[in-house]
Amino acid sequence: MICQVCTRMLRAHSGKQWRGTYDLFFDHQISLTELVLSYEKSCCFCRVILSEVKKLGRILGDADDALPGERKVLTCAGISPISGWSDTFRLDFKLYNSDTRLGTFILIRSDKLKPPTRTPIHQNTKSEEVFQLAKRWLSTCRETHNRCKKTDNKDSLHTDPKFTPKRLVDLHGLKDKGPKKEIKVKVILTEEWGERQEHNCDYITLSHRWGGHIGVRLQDSNKAQYESEGIDFDELPKTFRDAMELTTMLGLSYIWIDSLCIIQHNREDWLSQSILMDKIYGSAYCNISATASKDSHGGLFFNRNPENLWEDDVYLSTSSVSDDANPATTQRCTVIDPTFWDRQVDSAPVNTRGWVLQERLIAPRVLHFCRDQIAWECSELQAAECHPDGLPDFQVVSGSIVQRRKVKGLDPDIDGRKLREARKDLHSSTKNRQLLSLSHYLANDLGFAVQFHEMDRRVSILDVDRNLIPEIYAYELWKHVVEQYSSMDLTRESDKLIAFSGIAQVMARRIDRQYIAGMWREHLESQLLWYVNDQFQDGRFKYASRRSHDYRAPSFSWAAIDSPSGITYGEITDRDLLISISKVEVIPEEDNDYFGLLKAGLLTLKANNLREVQMEIIASNDTIRFGWRFMEDVLYQEIEKEGMAGRGVKRPYSNVYLDSPVDDDDILNTTRQIFCLPAASSDDYLLCLLLKLLEPQEVSAFEQELASFDQKLPSFKRIGLAKVAPYDKVIQTRLKEQPERLDKKIDRAPARVLSRLREGLEQEKGYKIQIF
Repeated sequence: MICQVCTRMLRAHSGKQWRGTYDLFFDHQISLTELVLSYEKSCCFCRVILSEVKKLGRILGDADDALPGERKVLTCAGISPISGWSDTFRLDFKLYNSDTRLGTFILIRSDKLKPPTRTPIHQNTKSEEVFQLAKRWLSTCRETHNRCKKTDNKDSLHTDPKFTPKRLVDLHGLKDKGPKKEIKVKVILTEEWGERQEHNCDYITLSHRWGGHIGVRLQDSNKAQYESEGIDFDELPKTFRDAMELTTMLGLSYIWIDSLCIIQHNREDWLSQSILMDKIYGSAYCNISATASKDSHGGLFFNRNPENLWEDDVYLSTSSVSDDANPATTQRCTVIDPTFWDRQVDSAPVNTRGWVLQERLIAPRVLHFCRDQIAWECSELQAAECHPDGLPDFQVVSGSIVQRRKVKGLDPDIDGRKLREARKDLHSSTKNRQLLSLSHYLANDLGFAVQFHEMDRRVSILDVDRNLIPEIYAYELWKHVVEQYSSMDLTRESDKLIAFSGIAQVMARRIDRQYIAGMWREHLESQLLWYVNDQFQDGRFKYASRRSHDYRAPSFSWAAIDSPSGITYGEITDRDLLISISKVEVIPEEDNDYFGLLKAGLLTLKANNLREVQMEIIASNDTIRFGWRFMEDVLYQEIEKEGMAGRGVKRPYSNVYLDSPVDDDDILNTTRQIFCLPAASSDDYLLCLLLKLLEPQEVSAFEQELASFDQKLPSFKRIGLAKVAPYDKVIQTRLKEQPERLDKKIDRAPARVLSRLREGLEQEKGYKIQIF
């Protein structure tokens, strides 16, 4: 449904504004009041816009007095063709006189896109029509999707198709209930089935967001009661009850719910079950996700307006902005909302929880219960009630329309390759399009594997790390998943690695490489170059990342940091590296469980150079940034203060990404020695690790137990990453050179420090250090 404001704008160019280009620009809604009126009329555009305005937390009042400027306009819009796709346009809405984006839509000529007619009619997601759609998705997936089936192949998520969890909740009491019978469900130990377990036991798993009071949970004190007498159904949280009822509607009798199948406050049981998440979720019949519920009491089912799920068509005049709207250029277009999945699923409450990511990725299929509809996710299909046969292949990433990237897909050769080609823009850049037109003999001359299809093979030629194909696709997939996970919430910060261990175990089976605290031993040098993403809000940089107070991971791992804005994983490569790792070791908390909790870790590396620097605060325009200067420049400044000959004060370099300046506040202390270690060149940038030199007493007892620990080597902790831009060639050169010798009157000379680092390395070039 389209409101009159949007209809007149698109068809008659009402509110058209000249912006100096041939794209179309319009004034849209004049006030918040008008926007709300359009929302109440179920306008497909204004519904999204209003929800985004509310998220901004802006108090706009009754608009006219609240909006700045002489022209009272709340929102504006722009229409432009999408390059490479004929008769396809993007429609963007923003706050007036602002870059704040409120919504992006795609308009495709209707005769080019023929979606099936969608006419949901029930006003609650607990309805027969919704249930029948869910059953259709399930049966189609189980019968026809090869990537979603259980196999014994190591590339499958399901390495043990006969696996059954240690405990399940038995729902036979719910299925067999009579009109007056007290309903109970039991927790059962599957190992007691013995010979009665003649085939796979199909079971459902539940993903939910913990929160609120959950009075019913498995504990040592009630374990015997829950197993023998059962649990009163009415005492369970609403989300649990809804999931159990749905399970029986699907014809199944068992469900796995974490708080009922893992003994709470029993560390031994928690650890033993936590390391099995890949099997528990990977072997499930289906995972039910309480996607829209903020806690365990929200339930699965919600009231809705079913008409909001019907397809929308608009009439769009595509005449140039220099012309009036022309009926001859008016097209009937279908509206596609490419941000729908992000709003309804990816950014929904349950999918901000760290534990849920691996549940979602590993389960063979996920049935999402969103606010106004259900949605489906498996390795071969993403669908929803509004797109029951599959989502349109569009997605908005950083303002650009790109091919949809599936979250649920862990096949390196398929999902990893698509992710890499999209991120590297291998298909669409002008230069690459020209190269792709070359005949296939070029691919043969470069020695590419013949298993790639012709286009795949030619695209792979454009990859600067083509020598790592096909393994680079697995690492690309890993990079993508880590970056998603790194910004998610965890109730207990100590769970950072174990809540990710299921995904790590799946990937380890596929790539057969050694796992090291959230990274991989192969190409580990480049993986060290991760960094915390900037958080810029209200014109200021925010430094919200924190380092775990209890030991969780070595400082060189991204898992040592909690960052609301996430991290960017290192660009995995074997090119242009200036460091090499000789040893790396971690001590797991549980014997041989290198995917779970850790007690200590270190790596020993050799670097071509190491320069002492001083960290400084750079304050500008009410915002704070951090920077560094060469220590010799700082010392020369002291020389000048004493009236001796100097060479001037050098500016601090601010292209710095500190891991946790809140917790590493001692790095600003002039007595704390900080070093800049050039590690790699990337796109002409010089990437450097920022390291803090540790005193002997700062190395823990567990770290000293590491077999590769060498007390003769200097010990460091990572504090961040620095980038030196291509235009700072002088700085890049200085970082690769030895420090200058200073006047002997200067007590603290870098040469003195570096001579200690070189102890035992007289016959070697470079510096050998260890990082904890």
